[in-house]
Amino acid sequence: MAQTTATLTDIVDAVADIADGLSGIRKAPHEPPEKLGAVYPYAVTYAGEGAWELAAIGHRLGWHVIVCEIHVGRKNLPYDVKKAMPYSDSFPDAVFNDMDLNSTLINIRRMTYEFGPMAWGGVDTIGFRFRIEGEQVQPKTT
Repeated sequence: MAQTTATLTDIVDAVADIADGLSGIRKAPHEPPEKLGAVYPYAVTYAGEGAWELAAIGHRLGWHVIVCEIHVGRKNLPYDVKKAMPYSDSFPDAVFNDMDLNSTLINIRRMTYEFGPMAWGGVDTIGFRFRIEGEQVQPKTT
């Protein structure tokens, strides 16, 4: 288990940076936007649910779910599905191969996904919603 002083925000930012480095991603900000705009594919990363436990004296264990949505503009379904499908492999590969994320910031336990219709800010899209589940040991703050 990695012991770190990284914050949950640091972990979310690291996942956003991984998404931003994927081939074809046009935008992957650290903070979710009000609207996606007209640039696709667009990655939105944020903290999902989680929990904190007392790990040992002076430490806490965080169980985090980091969500990364990869949105593709929804205009021509066969074309849009074809454009989105490469992320089914490229995003998990990039996350699992990032040693900073997967050993320093958080220990990834599993990643789940959903594929299909999505929306953000009232705009219909299609794409993936990845959920990265991991654990992190932190020194307790006083």
